[in-house]
Amino acid sequence: MNPRTLALPGALVGVAWFAVACATLQSPGEGARDGAVPTVPASAEVPRVDFGRVVRPILSDRCFACHGPDERTRKAGLRLDQQDGSRVLLESGARAVVPGDLHNSELVRRIDAHGDDAMPPASSKRTLSDEERATLRLWVAQGGDYEAHWAFVAPVQREAPDVRNAEWVRDPLDRFVLVGFSAGGLSALLAADAPGVAGYIGLDPFEHRKSLVGAEPGRLLLLGAQRQPRHAHHARRRQPSAYALL
Repeated sequence: MNPRTLALPGALVGVAWFAVACATLQSPGEGARDGAVPTVPASAEVPRVDFGRVVRPILSDRCFACHGPDERTRKAGLRLDQQDGSRVLLESGARAVVPGDLHNSELVRRIDAHGDDAMPPASSKRTLSDEERATLRLWVAQGGDYEAHWAFVAPVQREAPDVRNAEWVRDPLDRFVLVGFSAGGLSALLAADAPGVAGYIGLDPFEHRKSLVGAEPGRLLLLGAQRQPRHAHHARRRQPSAYALL
């Protein structure tokens, strides 16, 4: 997992977009004078928007009905389900996505427009939230790159990353989990001991009084938890009486 390719939380999308807009994008006048396409430099310390997890679901839900793979319902000759289709020159003389260029990307103009030019159209009964608009702008600013659906990408063995909280790691996958925690500003807690787990089992998520089976976890349950070897939990967790055996 690339720690700089993330599904950005809502609050971070706006911050990341503001940073890109202020630090890397030219004004419309500058781009028009020299013909250069504003781009986002590779050194920009802004996490890249994850196309597969964030952008594709937005396009699929809001745009594909009219600009997707179905030729019978496609409008204006625009396909947004493919990267090549998003770059084609349309009859209007515009391109839906011009990599790194917000001012000349018709997609950006339409999602920010009002009235008849607004996309999605009012007749579709679908709307974009401010967060989703900010996500699409940031994606275009970062190049508007598409990615193949994960189901069609062969898995690749990746080297487990180095982490600071190594004592929390019990499996190589835990290292990737810690990287994700760190990227989200979270920290990992040490695993609870058996009596602690028994206590959690005894709490009702709503009343905080009754256990999952309708009774408080008694002393025998706690004593049994203390005596169970660690590997026994995994061996018995699929049994119907797993909660009683712990």
